[in-house]
Amino acid sequence: MKRKKLMKGIILPCLCLFLMTACSNKANDNTNKENSKGWQIVKKVPITHKANKVAFYNLDYGITVGYNGEIHYTTDQGETWPRAENQSHCQFGAEIVNEKVSYSVGNHKHLVKTVDGGKTWSRITDFGGATPNQCQMVSFINEKVGMIASQVQLAFTKDGGATWVEQKAPSKIMSIYMVNETDAYLVGLDKKLYVTKDAGVTWKNVAFDIEGFEDENTFSTPQACTLTISEDGKGQFLYLAKGGVLRCFETEDGFATVSKTCELNFSEKMSSSNKMYLSRDGKYLTLQSILCDEALILTYAE
Repeated sequence: MKRKKLMKGIILPCLCLFLMTACSNKANDNTNKENSKGWQIVKKVPITHKANKVAFYNLDYGITVGYNGEIHYTTDQGETWPRAENQSHCQFGAEIVNEKVSYSVGNHKHLVKTVDGGKTWSRITDFGGATPNQCQMVSFINEKVGMIASQVQLAFTKDGGATWVEQKAPSKIMSIYMVNETDAYLVGLDKKLYVTKDAGVTWKNVAFDIEGFEDENTFSTPQACTLTISEDGKGQFLYLAKGGVLRCFETEDGFATVSKTCELNFSEKMSSSNKMYLSRDGKYLTLQSILCDEALILTYAE
């Protein structure tokens, strides 16, 4: 009898301790899982050549475009950057359609395209102007259909840049995103969001309640914000605030309403950034330093 009482005195406390530890571990697991949501830095990439824009399509493949038409590409996460063949004026913006096809836009109306993964680039039909009105923004849904913009001009193409249809912008332009052949979004330097359903012929202002976006502490320069959105209205909006802060939002209804998903302080990795590139699938984000001598690659964790 005494032995049974002794065993009971040992087993019950041990069982309680086990259950308490299990619950504690489960709580820690949930906390870690919660903390892992949102955008996370996965790699810091030094940029040792001249560049104006850094863009990664995924963790492995990326391009830089820059001064005097100097373009580089990488297939090994930025470990090496072979120089591409290109003849153009300075380039300021890029869109990677896939690992073969990319577009770049720049000064003196010079627009270029690659179909071999960035190795060689060829001129397409000119559009835009000279600094400060050169094209800096570009968005393509596939190899043929897309739009380009400077701060004061924008145009659409359905033939891969062979021809352009210029449309009047509703505002000076900060960022653009093409959804399909007719639908596109535009973020103005007035910090307002506009949408077109007829390839830029008409634009409608969308109610846009983004925390802190209108504050003076946020950048108001082209490519300091970015968005992606599907035809069913699901999307993301990201913008850079001064001091090395990235603020992130999502929508389920075409930005009629938004919810904040994360706020990332990346200043310990990189002092500041005023340009970013978001892959069309919304999974990879590139932040580049103001001097464009380094970049951060981020991925989104659900």
